[in-house]
Amino acid sequence: MEKSRKAANASLALAAAPKKKTSGKIILTLILVLLVVGLLAGVTVCYLFDYLSLRTGIVSFFINQDEQYRTRLAELDQREVDLSQREAALDETAAKQEQTDKKQQREQERLETFKAELDTKEKDLNTRITAFDNGVAEYDKVVQTVAAMDAKSAAAMLETLWPVEDTAKLLNAMIPKKAAAILEKMTTAGAKTITEKMILLSQ
Repeated sequence: MEKSRKAANASLALAAAPKKKTSGKIILTLILVLLVVGLLAGVTVCYLFDYLSLRTGIVSFFINQDEQYRTRLAELDQREVDLSQREAALDETAAKQEQTDKKQQREQERLETFKAELDTKEKDLNTRITAFDNGVAEYDKVVQTVAAMDAKSAAAMLETLWPVEDTAKLLNAMIPKKAAAILEKMTTAGAKTITEKMILLSQ
């Protein structure tokens, strides 16, 4: 009887021993699983944190880049507008300058034409003055020649050979005393006609 009890206790002990070992393994496995899960959770949290931080940084970077790009693009657009306005102003200035240059050129051409005409007229006037001076000189010589003649010879020549108007001009150019002496030697009709012409030319 005693032996049977001992054998039963031994069997129970043997049966209980594996159960204790199995429970320990399960607990150890659970602990390991929890540790792995916790580790994975921590890694995941860190990864998500880093990812979100990186994503935020990348987004911020591209946002900043986009703002800088838009700012730069706006500056370039404004610069293009300024350059276009400046180019338009330069074109307008160039057009005005071209008109001014053409106007000045036309004025210069007019001035040169007027100067050429003036030079031509001056030369013509000088030629006429020279001819007039020469004519006056020749006329003075004729006056002096006739005045040097005796009154009777001069009266006969002027009354018979010279036209009345030319004779009147010649006598008007002489000293009045000499002209009167020549008129006295002319015929009454001739002296009267020439005297009337002399008075008419003197008016």
